[in-house]
Amino acid sequence: HNEFVFSLESNVEKKIGGPLGDTIIVIQNNIARIQSSPCNKKYCIHQGWINKINETIVCIPNKISLSIIGKTPSYDSINY
Repeated sequence: HNEFVFSLESNVEKKIGGPLGDTIIVIQNNIARIQSSPCNKKYCIHQGWINKINETIVCIPNKISLSIIGKTPSYDSINY
């Protein structure tokens, strides 16, 4: 299991190998996406761009996920 961490502030195009072949992720202008994947349905590509903490794109057939992580948690609501 490989894990790569990049800043959203960087410009990256990274080829990541999975059981079906290579998936390409792209990070640019503080957003990230899966650009190409060898899976059949391409749901991961159709997810488009993400940029918020805890957003994730998953390619289940190729066992690749792309997640936005941060130093502080992001909440949809606050409980008291």
